[in-house]
Amino acid sequence: MYFVISLSYVKTRTKDTRNNKSKEHILCLDEMLSSRKLALVIGNNSYEVGKKLNCCLNDALDIGNVLEKFDFQVTVGVDLPYVKMVQKVLQFQRQVQKNDLLLIFYSGHGAQWEDQHYLIGIDNKCLSDDFEMYPHYAISIQSTLESMMKRQPCTIILLLDCCRNNLNLEDQVSNTKNVSQENVTDVNLTSMKSIPNTLIVFACGSNEVTLENSKNARNSLFTYHLLKHIIEPNLNVEEVMSRVCHGIYEDTNGQSCSYRLSSLRTSNVFFHTSSKDMPLYVPLPSCHENKKLEEEIEKCNFQSIVDLDHWNLTDNDMEIVVAQAIIKKQCRRLYLQNNNITSYGALRIAVALENNITLNTLNLNNNHLSDVGVRYLAEKISSSQSILQYLDLGSNEITDLGVQHIIEIIKRTRTLTFLGLACNDIGNQGMQLLINVILQENSQIEELCVNGNRLIDDLCVDPIVQMLKSNRSLRRFRIHNCNLSKKFKRKLRRAIRWKFFLSVHA
Repeated sequence: MYFVISLSYVKTRTKDTRNNKSKEHILCLDEMLSSRKLALVIGNNSYEVGKKLNCCLNDALDIGNVLEKFDFQVTVGVDLPYVKMVQKVLQFQRQVQKNDLLLIFYSGHGAQWEDQHYLIGIDNKCLSDDFEMYPHYAISIQSTLESMMKRQPCTIILLLDCCRNNLNLEDQVSNTKNVSQENVTDVNLTSMKSIPNTLIVFACGSNEVTLENSKNARNSLFTYHLLKHIIEPNLNVEEVMSRVCHGIYEDTNGQSCSYRLSSLRTSNVFFHTSSKDMPLYVPLPSCHENKKLEEEIEKCNFQSIVDLDHWNLTDNDMEIVVAQAIIKKQCRRLYLQNNNITSYGALRIAVALENNITLNTLNLNNNHLSDVGVRYLAEKISSSQSILQYLDLGSNEITDLGVQHIIEIIKRTRTLTFLGLACNDIGNQGMQLLINVILQENSQIEELCVNGNRLIDDLCVDPIVQMLKSNRSLRRFRIHNCNLSKKFKRKLRRAIRWKFFLSVHA
C-alpha cells in the first residue's frame, strides 16, 4: 500500500517600503484560487482472482468525502475492470487544463513487475496466469503520472493505497509476519522515478508487503491515519505525512511505517490553514451500526418490498441497506424516499445494482443525490442487465447535466416504464435531451414526470407536442407546476386530444 503526493506551490513577493526588504509569501492550497481542483477516486474490492479486499471501497469513498470538503470536484469509480479503469483515467485526464490542481486516489490491488508499478482492475485472472500481461492489462503508475504532467497542471496529488497481498504470490505470501525476503522480491515497492516538485509516500518500505488490517473495521491503517491528520489545520504536507507514519509505526509495534521520497522545493505547502470554514471529517471508530434499521429490514419477506420512507437514513446507512435489503433479502421494491442520502449513498446503491437481477422498483425521491449521484447510478445501471421498471429521482437537485446521465439509463434499460424527475432544477436543455432520447430510441417509458421543474418554459412546448404525437408507449405525462403559460398548456391539450390512452397533467 502506498501513497504518492505531488504538490506545487505559488510564490509572490511583496515589497516592504519601510526597510526595502522583499518578503516571500508561500501560498497554501486554499489560497490557490486561480486553480481548479479536480480529483479522481477509485476503489476496487471484488477481484476475480486472489483475496477479496474489504476496505478499498470505504477508503475511496471516505477520501472522496474529505476532498469534497476541500472544494475538489470529485469523480468516483468503484470495482472497475481494466478497460473501465482506463476509460475513467482518460476521461479525467481530458478534463485537465493548464494550472489545475489534480488529485488521484486509488485503493485496490497493485503490483510491481520489472521495476514498474501497476494498478490492477478487478478482472485480473489473466495477470495471475501470465506475468508478462502486466504491461498490457494493468495501468502503469509512472506512465499515468507522466501523461498527466503533459497537461501542465500546477499540482498533482497521487494517492495510491495498493494491494495488501501480491496476486501472483498469494500461495506464498499472507502477510509481513511470515514472509521471507526472497518471497517478496517481486512485490517490494521500490522508489518510483521522481518528478520535479513531488512528494512520494509509500505506506510501507521497500521489500515489505502491507498488512490488511484495520483500526476501525472500515479503513486501511494508512487511510485511517491519513483521514485523521489531513483535516488538522496549519500542518504542512511533510508534517501530515510524518504523523501518519508515526501512527502506523505505533499501531504495528514498530513492524511497519510509511516511506517518503520528496522533491518538494519548499516545506511550506499546506492542505489548509484554518478550520474555521472546514467541516471536519472524523474516521468512524467502528463499522456503522443501525440496529433499528437492521431489525426493520429483517422483518421483510424474501424478494418482496422494503419500505424505508422517512427513516432519516444517511449515506452510512446505505451499507446496511445494500447488505441486508438488496443482497440478503433480494428485495424487488426498495423505497428510500424522504431521507438524507447524498451522492456517496447513491454510489453504494449503484454498486449493488450492477449485477442485480431482482430489483424492479427504486424510489429515491426527496434526497440529495445531485448530478454526481445520478451519474453513479447511470454508470452502473447502464452497464448491467438491469430489470428496473420504476425509478423515481424527484427532488434530488438534478440539473440539465444530470439529465445527460439519465438518458443513458433510458437507452440501456429496456424494462424502464416509470421515470420520476419532478421538482428538480431541470431546464429546457434537459427537457430537450429527454425528448430526443424518447423519440430516437422509441422508448418504452409509459409514465414521465417532470412537474415542478420551474426552469422548463414555453420554449419546450413544440418539441413536447412532437414527442406526444410521435411516441406510442407514453400513457401519462406530468408537466404541471412548470413555467408554462396558459396558452401553451392549451396547445398541449389540443395536440393530444385524439390520443385517448394518453393523460397529460399540465
